[in-house]
Amino acid sequence: RRVLFRSIARARFGQTLEELVINGVDITDDIFIQLMESPSLPVINDLRASNMDYQLGVHGPGLEALAKNPRLANLRILSLTNHPLSFRSVEAIGNSPFRAKGTRFHFGFHRMGMRSPMTAAQIESLRERFGRTFGNL
Repeated sequence: RRVLFRSIARARFGQTLEELVINGVDITDDIFIQLMESPSLPVINDLRASNMDYQLGVHGPGLEALAKNPRLANLRILSLTNHPLSFRSVEAIGNSPFRAKGTRFHFGFHRMGMRSPMTAAQIESLRERFGRTFGNL
């Protein structure tokens, strides 16, 4: 798993890669950070990643690092499914100075038995502050 993501982070895609879909391969915070900070990764407009193992997913530090990364400005869609994202990490994306207007974020917790680690009040707070930015909250 780690070798796969290190290979993706180091690969030379040129300027042709605009969409990256990583489904069914567990991605963790440290791997997500490596991928987003890779100097060889081209501009990506659409990034989608789903995990098989909910516990191994992006918990927060990976999303918080992306919120501080100018690369966030290029994303138009970020979809993370089956990741136990924290309220703080989703809030960081919403407050990021790099978040482009019109960008959509989808954070799904819809595998059998999976629930968001956020409370209903936290989700409502995000809806009120960021409106339709978060497509499925």
